[in-house]
Amino acid sequence: MMTRQGTGQAGSDQMSALFGTVSVSLPGYFGVFGVVFLVAVLTALTSGLAVKAHLAKVD
Repeated sequence: MMTRQGTGQAGSDQMSALFGTVSVSLPGYFGVFGVVFLVAVLTALTSGLAVKAHLAKVD
């Protein structure tokens, strides 16, 4: 887990050198939740259309 308690340890220093520091603000969280919501809506629409198309072929 990346916390300030790990500062100064070899693994933590290497992770910081590789990825840099990560800070997510409130708009960043809204963006993540927006993407998750969009993916959920698109998945629901796509699966609904697929089921309707399949049922139309069965009848």
